[in-house]
Amino acid sequence: MKKYIALFALCFFFVGFNSANAQVKAVINGGVQIPTGDFKNSNDVGYGGSIDAEFNVPLVGPTFFVSTGYNRWTISNTDYNNSIIPLMGGIKYFFGTPGGIVTLYFGGALGMAILNDNTPLSDSQSKFIWSPSIGVRFSNLDINAKYQSISSNGFTYSWYGLNIGFVIGR
Repeated sequence: MKKYIALFALCFFFVGFNSANAQVKAVINGGVQIPTGDFKNSNDVGYGGSIDAEFNVPLVGPTFFVSTGYNRWTISNTDYNNSIIPLMGGIKYFFGTPGGIVTLYFGGALGMAILNDNTPLSDSQSKFIWSPSIGVRFSNLDINAKYQSISSNGFTYSWYGLNIGFVIGR
């Protein structure tokens, strides 16, 4: 729990430190989460969503962001499910005119994820997560695809997220 408090404190420090000159936007996403690899063998297609806080610092090329979310999959042929809560930070690089109507972007994020299996005798655990992404912005509409991956004890939790969201802020 102390790790989570430290992570959130660091995020709020970053927001407070940069808020005087930075442009801050919130992006709320949701969509289908498609398991791949080992994870696909035991899970059905799931759903999930995320909230990103983006910080566009003047005179700096990439946009920095912090993100949290919730993803859930049903374990095939059971009444149980898996859920993953990612806590990440990263960068997005936008191509095109700033503030343009259509803008392509690429991004990447690193962080930790809380894994929880809703199965008997299971405990939640924290693991390292990484995620590249690609997306397009149409004014305040955000459409993106993310690949997210976690390795744990020889098993890989990985999935593609196909998401649509809304951008709030200046």
